[in-house]
Amino acid sequence: MSGEAIAEGRLEDNERVVVRGAAANRLYSWGFGELEEPGKLNLTVYEAAYLAEEGNLAVVDEAGKALDFQTLVGRLSGSIKGFWINYVVYRDLKRRRYHVKHGVVPSLYLMVYEKGKRDSAKYFVFPMFEGFPVKVSELMELIWHSKSVGKQLLLAIVDRRGEVIYYTCSEVSPTNVVSERASVIGD
Repeated sequence: MSGEAIAEGRLEDNERVVVRGAAANRLYSWGFGELEEPGKLNLTVYEAAYLAEEGNLAVVDEAGKALDFQTLVGRLSGSIKGFWINYVVYRDLKRRRYHVKHGVVPSLYLMVYEKGKRDSAKYFVFPMFEGFPVKVSELMELIWHSKSVGKQLLLAIVDRRGEVIYYTCSEVSPTNVVSERASVIGD
């Protein structure tokens, strides 16, 4: 992705980063952001942080002051609950070469597409920190929501070293258990 001039974006309300001009179209062609109009790209804060960390985006605040990656992350972590965990998962998926877009529900903030496809996301991702308690009812709601729109739910567990492990998550019912057991045993 490098070889071209570093794009510049302006952080707005700690919610998005706006990139204008030819750089906006270039970043969009790389699969980042949403074009509001030709030459004006809205990036999520996760996309912007990733591009900044990779050296493809320089971010300035509303006053025009440059924000290096550490300052940007510190500012976003202070204003967005769970920013760091969500960012670590986003970065991991991007480094694995997945196409990732912002989700539809705050707790399912990522939609992940199969490699090479951009027409319909296959997964919703629920990031969580290792050892962080989650209610079964919350997981069931996330599974139901994912299933209702034809997506598979992935739990993205971030360990203490910042490594991410993914688990598929689905409903279990007595019939599922019986049929899975039968196929394993050969009944």
